[in-house]
Amino acid sequence: MIDSFFATRIFGPKRLAYFEAQSSTLAGDLTRRDDEKRKRLGEQIGDVDQRIERQLAAIEAGVDPVVVGERIRALKSERAEVDIVLAQLEDARRDSTAVDPADAAAVLSSLPDLGAGLAAADPDVRRAVFDAFRLQVEIDRNASQVRLKAMVSSAFGEAKDLTDLGEPENGFLSTKAIPLRGFEPRFPD
Repeated sequence: MIDSFFATRIFGPKRLAYFEAQSSTLAGDLTRRDDEKRKRLGEQIGDVDQRIERQLAAIEAGVDPVVVGERIRALKSERAEVDIVLAQLEDARRDSTAVDPADAAAVLSSLPDLGAGLAAADPDVRRAVFDAFRLQVEIDRNASQVRLKAMVSSAFGEAKDLTDLGEPENGFLSTKAIPLRGFEPRFPD
């Protein structure tokens, strides 16, 4: 399974197609989720504003302003909390540290096809490659899924074969910095 993941999703000739399909699906899911949350928060703000207006109308109708004032303060506090959540959602969207899909595709396309070499490599070299790519295996027994993730860096694009990645005993790419962010292609079970 891991060899297949690397051969198709990291090194394979269709790796960009896999990435683009996954990237657009993920981006669409995140956008829909954020849009739904923004819509709910907007509706909640509208509802609170209407309730405040009703309280003001109650004062004009002769209800004790002290009693109504307490309710208005509570509603304004509720609105302020919703405003904070909405602002945080907007800040998160603007300040996202997510990798631009175009940049990630460029990094992925710069990788040489080392799939055949990896399949034929001895176990120590294969393990060192997996470590260099920071391979993660997640098992979700409830969903009967296995997720494989690998950190892909532009530093790997300079390799022409597995030996260019470094010697297993010295650590792969030991002299090159690997950015702490990248994309993580998902490999379905």
